[in-house]
Amino acid sequence: MLLAARLRFGIGPFNYCLFSLDGKPPADWHTYVTNTDVEPVQRRWNPRNRHYLVRDKLSFHRRCVEAGLPTPDLIGVITQEGRELPNVKVVSEPHALDATLQSCEFAEFFFKHSGGAHGSGAFSVVRRGNEYEFAGRTGTAEALFRHACAALPADEVYLVQPRLRNEQMLARIMSPNGLGTVRAVTLLRDGRCSLLSACLRITVGTNVTDNFSVGTAGNLTSAIEIADGRLSAAVGSSSRIWPDMHTVHEHPDTGTRIEEFTLPHWTELTALVIRAHQAFPELGVIGWDVAITDHGPVLIEANHAWDINLLQVSHRRGFRSEMRAALGGL
Repeated sequence: MLLAARLRFGIGPFNYCLFSLDGKPPADWHTYVTNTDVEPVQRRWNPRNRHYLVRDKLSFHRRCVEAGLPTPDLIGVITQEGRELPNVKVVSEPHALDATLQSCEFAEFFFKHSGGAHGSGAFSVVRRGNEYEFAGRTGTAEALFRHACAALPADEVYLVQPRLRNEQMLARIMSPNGLGTVRAVTLLRDGRCSLLSACLRITVGTNVTDNFSVGTAGNLTSAIEIADGRLSAAVGSSSRIWPDMHTVHEHPDTGTRIEEFTLPHWTELTALVIRAHQAFPELGVIGWDVAITDHGPVLIEANHAWDINLLQVSHRRGFRSEMRAALGGL
């Protein structure tokens, strides 16, 4: 079967396992597309010289604030170079970081660097008196500052934001360590915006980010019914090395049933991503990462490359025909 998939449809062993094609009739294999297949379509809809609007997290934050869109507050940015950034509190020394965090009314923070992808370099911080818990250890503000700077790529900054938590009902199908988000893909064409597809990324175990990473991150993903926000059973991988996909009906940490769970604030969320896309008209197709909190949906990030693999895995079907109808190509 693996050989047939390769010869007839150009599907290699990795994607054969990722899409669980061994459990699907060969007549359906051609309906699947990969991220590589979709790249030319994404480039046509999302000009490369406009990627920075969502790829750079500081630029994304600024546009959201300008448009009045709900997004996490920006406490400050960490840089080793003492750069000056307009309308942003720049922290370039350990004592300044300590003073900034100590002055906050809350004690949990989230650090992510401005160009990070797939959760790379992101970590949570908890203030405990004059010390901080981060990266599995406890240390001073200087240790925290050095840790952040050591992981900071050249020409980037670390964004320091409040740590958000999922809405109390939604938290029952998440681990307590990470924030799960909805990936919602919208299309803006001729001034009109529509929601193409959506799924939920579900945190598991000690993961502080919800990245699925073709299942190898250990997290789960579940399809969302656009009409009402209902979830399907989740999908995950039994392996951190190779996609060994399986169906998950209950969250492995909490025991709460995932299938048929209805997302809170779903109507608000769909309205938000459509309104948000109007504020980013330079890009035709955007994959939004939206957290659902007790205060409603909050925009976390946006993506010019929105991972069609994730959508197909969560929905357990190929998206070739509907992507072709919506975007052309393929």
